[in-house]
Amino acid sequence: MNDELIQIIEDLKKSIYEDMGAETSPNEVEQYVSALLLCLGISGRAKDLPAVMESINIYAFIDMYDYVLSAWNDRHGMEACRKIAEHSAETVNGFSWKNKFTFQVLLLENLLLLYQTNRIEIFAQYYDRLDLDILGGHIYEYPEFYAGVFSELTDVVHDRNGMRMGQMLLDLLPHIDDASDADYVLCLAKLCESATCCALYDEMSGYYERLGEYRECCYADMAYLFLLTDLYMAQTAAEKNTHGDREKAEHLLNQIGEHISDVEDSELREELQIKYLLERSRNAIAGGDYVSALRYTEDGYSVCKSSMEVHAEYLLLFLNNMAIAFVNQGDAESCKQRLDEGLSVISEYHLEESTGAAYLSNTYSSLANDAADETSKEQVRNLLGKCRPEDVSFRDIPFVLNSIKMNLRAGNAGRKEKTLILNILEHIEKLLLQEKPNELWLSYLDVRTAYFIVVKDARQSRLWFDRMYEFSQRCFPDMEMVIDVICDNLSFVRRMFSMQELKSLLFTLVRITPMRLTELVLYQEQKSMFARMSRINLFFHIVVSFVYDGSIVCSDVELLEIFGNLKSICPDILSARRECLSDCDRKSYEELCRVERRIIELDMARYFGHETDKEQLTELDDRKRSVENKLYAKAQPKVMGWLSADELIGRLPTDCIYIDYLQFVTDYEKPTEKNMRYAVLTVVKTEQGCRIYRQPVIDAYEVRQLCNIIDKRTRGNRSYDRKQSALGWLYDVSASRKLYDILLRASVESCHVQPRSDRLIISGDIELQSFPFDMLTTSRGSRLLQEFNVCYVNSMRSIHHDVYVNHDEGALVIGNPQFTLDKEKVLSGENEEKKLSVLPLSKVEVQTVADFLGAGIKQKIAARKNLLEEVHVPILHIATHGDFRQDEHFDPSAGPFEYDYPMRHSCIFLAGANDWIVSGEETDHYGNGVVSAEEICTYDWDGVKMVVLSACLTNTGDISYTDGLIGMHTALCAQGISACVMSLWEVDDFAAAVLMSRFYQNLRTMEVTSALWEAKKYIMTVTNGELADAGWYGEQRIRRIGLAADEMRRLSQLPAGIRLFEKPVYWAGFVAEI
Repeated sequence: MNDELIQIIEDLKKSIYEDMGAETSPNEVEQYVSALLLCLGISGRAKDLPAVMESINIYAFIDMYDYVLSAWNDRHGMEACRKIAEHSAETVNGFSWKNKFTFQVLLLENLLLLYQTNRIEIFAQYYDRLDLDILGGHIYEYPEFYAGVFSELTDVVHDRNGMRMGQMLLDLLPHIDDASDADYVLCLAKLCESATCCALYDEMSGYYERLGEYRECCYADMAYLFLLTDLYMAQTAAEKNTHGDREKAEHLLNQIGEHISDVEDSELREELQIKYLLERSRNAIAGGDYVSALRYTEDGYSVCKSSMEVHAEYLLLFLNNMAIAFVNQGDAESCKQRLDEGLSVISEYHLEESTGAAYLSNTYSSLANDAADETSKEQVRNLLGKCRPEDVSFRDIPFVLNSIKMNLRAGNAGRKEKTLILNILEHIEKLLLQEKPNELWLSYLDVRTAYFIVVKDARQSRLWFDRMYEFSQRCFPDMEMVIDVICDNLSFVRRMFSMQELKSLLFTLVRITPMRLTELVLYQEQKSMFARMSRINLFFHIVVSFVYDGSIVCSDVELLEIFGNLKSICPDILSARRECLSDCDRKSYEELCRVERRIIELDMARYFGHETDKEQLTELDDRKRSVENKLYAKAQPKVMGWLSADELIGRLPTDCIYIDYLQFVTDYEKPTEKNMRYAVLTVVKTEQGCRIYRQPVIDAYEVRQLCNIIDKRTRGNRSYDRKQSALGWLYDVSASRKLYDILLRASVESCHVQPRSDRLIISGDIELQSFPFDMLTTSRGSRLLQEFNVCYVNSMRSIHHDVYVNHDEGALVIGNPQFTLDKEKVLSGENEEKKLSVLPLSKVEVQTVADFLGAGIKQKIAARKNLLEEVHVPILHIATHGDFRQDEHFDPSAGPFEYDYPMRHSCIFLAGANDWIVSGEETDHYGNGVVSAEEICTYDWDGVKMVVLSACLTNTGDISYTDGLIGMHTALCAQGISACVMSLWEVDDFAAAVLMSRFYQNLRTMEVTSALWEAKKYIMTVTNGELADAGWYGEQRIRRIGLAADEMRRLSQLPAGIRLFEKPVYWAGFVAEI
């Protein structure tokens, strides 16, 4: 290699002597040769290079250097030149130069060579050392050299240095003899691109205006460049974010679209079309027109897919914009598919460091929040180090703010990063000051606040928090971002505010919750709705914890209002959504319900181990969005209001004790099962007035253990006539009495009101939402049932008291379904452990109920699920199997877009269920035989006042700390049912028949809760002789209602004084919710 280079240099010497003759001395030529040999690493000491270079003419050396490289390229090609360029750059940059100008010229030459040889990584390594201030005073010494270098470097560099090089080139062109109009057009086009990248809108407008002077004479030959700068101008106009400029942007884009065909070169035309469609999609997203955004992104996607090797990075940008458009239309599944495809493209084409990858990762992490995978988070965090504050454009602001916030959360804020972050934020503020107030301002203020919280500057944190609060209150009154700051920084918030300031802040934010709930009604995508609802619930729990740990002080009345307005909000949202959509367009709403039902039915397959029909689900999802878009465009939800304490208390019946339990965490930074507590609020309402008592907090961990023990032992004690051992009895009574002391004693025995009410209304939370209080043992040794009529409510605001039901208006009684239609298929099918056993004795219950109501029975094959789609009678009674199912393969950590629908877990089963469970195949007549809680929300049950669900596990569901219990009872509340009677476990058929007979008999003269209370007390105390006297052992009755004859005859022979149903397992499982 060295020999060949030396030969090229010798040929160069010979050429110089021939051209210059006596004008060039041998010594001078040798100095240039020595410099070349040193620079190329052929001979001499590298450290002598600076001294040698200072003794020669730098421009003459550059010409000789170019000659050598050109000759080497002719012989060995570009790859060989890359190695020389790398070595030369390393040599030049390896020393300290006294003559800064000489170094800058050599650096400029080396940067050009690195660019020409495609050594971009090394180019970026040395580019920061370029100082155009030093070169600026010398460019007219050799205009052709500088013009040539600047012309090429401005192809790749679009930052402020690139702008300066472009401006210098523009200044040099008049001094270049053969400069043409085309050179001016090319230079101005590059300046427009750099000005757009640097968000220098005024400069961009100036260059664009100057370029217009050449349009008439050069457009035909340079249509691509003119249309491309039109695109930059449209982007600049859109970036300014004012109405007039947006109109200009739209006008320019329309013109570009009409003239793309003017570009004759097919490759340039395709690139222009891609950039045009990309800008169109961005503008549509910015304007909230997601339908158009999808149209443009899909067109651009198709163009890119046809030339993936060339346009893979553009494809990432289209996939990113498609994902944003889909998620804003409520289509999380399609959003996930596009982002996943983008991640695959990044991996396949090694685009990890590309702009497209950065945008895609930013969108992924923004949508996923904390659930994003670590690789995507890291890519977004790394963007911060690549940012130059002055290069951040208006369009980059969300992108950059997200990167800053993720670095702050990750603790990546050292001294260097802090300085960079502050510089970027100051630049962003300057950009935002040019615009009208918008959501970006709020995001900016949020990040400013987060920064000072991270660096523990309480004064600045408070200053920026106050600015964010004031701005949000003025422009975004839902205060969502303000609340997020509080939830994410509890310890620091406590230090930022005095006790009185903190109370004022929190209570102000709490009281706007009804407005936030009203907004939730219009959330089309369930995942987003539940996520935001959980955030609202979290804030509610945090406020309660602040009250109980002494961070703020509030009165019992204020606490009652918080509990009454914010607890268990899910049914309110679902009910308001149903009412809002059905009122605005009944026909479209009914269509939406049909589509939603079908989606739920198909998706239920995964809860039973079957494959889902993804193609059909996709079609249905598209149809659902189409109908939803039509409905939501004109839906006007009723504004929810804040209820005062007087209004809440007014919903309670007179002469009652109301107890509200709310579970909260004592340490949100380290939440564990053992630092959970129950807040307890008791309201005693009599004719004389109302008293509110704030009870001491309860250890929720101890409550959970006792509930589990009592529940397990109660369900296991099912013998009619076998006595429990004395030790077992003492153990059960001790546990029951202890739980009573913890949960109830202070509320029901310490309220000094005489006479004491016998009506107890409980609003439980978490495990207490599905626990039967009335089986607890009181301090007097009796069951709570014997002293109190216990009923349950979702929250104080949702109470329907004194619900009377008129039998004469009709009833629908469904029970004893024939789960298996095709015995051969079911016996040979899979899912053996999931098959449903027959319920031969549920006929007992439904026949008894039907006898009292004078109604027909839908049983066996007639017990079809489609009977439930429309019910308009006051009483609906269903006796069947119930269950709580989960997708065994669902992994919540699998990705941020994975979502399991909580109201699909609770379900009941009707005719044909086993056939579907074993095969996954539906029938036209019976469907899948499974009815989930979510499906019930789509039914039309106008006119139904009471629902009785006599099926195990119907009052259980998904439990989450912030949202409480979500299941079948949620669906019934959302349907607006005034009273629900449900079972917590599978109840004995004989006991259920006796209880239901008594219950419906009582309903003739009693309201629902009293009717159930009396019925439960009756079966707890009824003797075998009294059952015989009532005719339960009569042969005719046994045959009619379907009781097992042999067992009934055995029971009839037991002693008359025995109480068959005395144990809680027979009666405690039935609960009433009003």
